[in-house]
Amino acid sequence: YGGEPRLPFFQNYYAGGIGFGGAVRGYASNSLGPIDSQGNPIGGNFLVYGNMGVVLPSFINEKVRTTAFVDAGNVYNT
Repeated sequence: YGGEPRLPFFQNYYAGGIGFGGAVRGYASNSLGPIDSQGNPIGGNFLVYGNMGVVLPSFINEKVRTTAFVDAGNVYNT
């Protein structure tokens, strides 16, 4: 990348929000990890996240499912 030590922004990882690869529910999209001086997310080169969910049986209605979940994660520049 022309001697630049950082990856281009489109090669970085981002986390937060609902979606694939870095989904941490309860946070705004791309809000976890490094930010620039303006407060904008710049992403990072190391992503760690995990999701766990349990689907509980419904006693009220068969068409409604209840899920308990835990999400955790963050993005770092190493």
